[in-house]
Amino acid sequence: MSSLGSLSVFVIFTLTTLILVGYMLNSLSNNTSLFIYYSQYLEKSSLGNRGEIEIRELEISPDNTSISLKLVNKCIKPLHVTDFPLLDVIFLYRSTDNKTRVKWLTYNPSRSLDEGWLPLRIEYGNHAELVNPVSGDFKSGLWDPGEALLIEAWVRKDEPVVGESVLIVPCIEGGGRN
Repeated sequence: MSSLGSLSVFVIFTLTTLILVGYMLNSLSNNTSLFIYYSQYLEKSSLGNRGEIEIRELEISPDNTSISLKLVNKCIKPLHVTDFPLLDVIFLYRSTDNKTRVKWLTYNPSRSLDEGWLPLRIEYGNHAELVNPVSGDFKSGLWDPGEALLIEAWVRKDEPVVGESVLIVPCIEGGGRN
């Protein structure tokens, strides 16, 4: 093969390599852009760092159908009390028939349902809350980060709690509205 033929093969190979490298760099930069957009979306929507609701105290009543809880708001934003109906209270327990029960307890301040939960009061430390106080009827105010919400939850009388139990209370998506 002549030197001119070798040179043309080298030039074609080099151009092909440069074009492929260009496509790879372009693809990498597009993926980086997607990652940046996704990170910005997570930051704006607060999906990446919602926080949590910590369960500090759980006490089951002598009749094994009522549960008293102290929940501490560790979410990133305060929660409006008008959003309490959106708060999930999920209770897993063993009942007298030795069955594992999973209950998604409904917000029920009138206590008119067989199963549900209702707020009792909000406090900070062991004192009444001072910032954004909640009205006595829980129709206005905020449950601020660091404050404790005392609630009562209950299950059906014919399915009392007798064994181990687990309670799950996730933060409202985004920590609540502002």
